[in-house]
Amino acid sequence: MVFVCQLVVAQAQVVTETKWVENWEEKGTPREQLRKINGRWWTQDNRGFWTIDSKPETCQFFHHRPFQLARAESLHLFMAPQDVVAVLGQPNRTMEKNGHGFWWYYAAEGTKLSVRFMGEDGLGEAKYEYLNEKSRPVASVASDLGGRDIYKVMADRAWKKVEQRQANKMDSFRAAHSGRSGQPSTVSLTSVPVDRADPAPPKRIASAEAYAGIAVGSTRDEVLARLGEPSSRYAISDDDGTRESFTYDLDSGETVVIHLLGGKIIKVR
Repeated sequence: MVFVCQLVVAQAQVVTETKWVENWEEKGTPREQLRKINGRWWTQDNRGFWTIDSKPETCQFFHHRPFQLARAESLHLFMAPQDVVAVLGQPNRTMEKNGHGFWWYYAAEGTKLSVRFMGEDGLGEAKYEYLNEKSRPVASVASDLGGRDIYKVMADRAWKKVEQRQANKMDSFRAAHSGRSGQPSTVSLTSVPVDRADPAPPKRIASAEAYAGIAVGSTRDEVLARLGEPSSRYAISDDDGTRESFTYDLDSGETVVIHLLGGKIIKVR
């Protein structure tokens, strides 16, 4: 059960409906009678209910203080929770687990701000929610996205982190195997005659039409079912799981690479 702001005394208090609900705040009566006035539910002491939760401990409620609505336009994509608090203050209400979930802020004039956190990536969505109107995104966050899908942006961001980690590991490997003087060791090679290799097998050609149905989030099995075995594949395991790259030659003449993590596509190019 969540409160937000005081009902304006001058407002016409026409009660259209009443109901009894459980009160899950640490302080207060076990049950509370609500009154519906002008489309909102209010307590007997004229505190407004924004949400009546289905069960206790679903959300945490912190305070009734309204936030300054104009500050929402200072939010930006991938902000950490502590940075959001620095801009907006402590949320009125939260529902989150392991860094994923929602924070809600309530403005005195009735607008609710919903901020969504997406794990270690931080803020992934922020929008205004109104009583009798459609919600709309916070302009500063929408500008950061630039019309892109948040999940595609996160997939590209994750892939760049993987590439950076792999580059760092390669630099460490090279440093560990360089000569004592800091220069690469000299290796002598001797030519050895070998038998002539068999002709290379023909390339596997996949359908460009089938490839068009592949998207971020598709599973490994879906890729193989649609496109068959790739022309080449690469796999590596690290702390984040098994990463694979499938290369396909399409009948359109294009060569594409599909990147997977844990059996699901995270990037297609």
